[in-house]
Amino acid sequence: RDYEQNIAPEYLDKIHQGYSSFIKTEENLKTLIIDVSEKDFLNNPEDYKEIITLIKRQ
Repeated sequence: RDYEQNIAPEYLDKIHQGYSSFIKTEENLKTLIIDVSEKDFLNNPEDYKEIITLIKRQ
């Protein structure tokens, strides 16, 4: 989205750190962290299938 293109990287990093901290410290929270930085699950059906497979294994 156009309005998301100008978000400061520092702000996004701070949000990421907050979520990471929460996930690491929260007990009874079932999580699955998937690195999708190299995936295009919207346009590549194989990437989408891989993510679904990882989720179903949990």
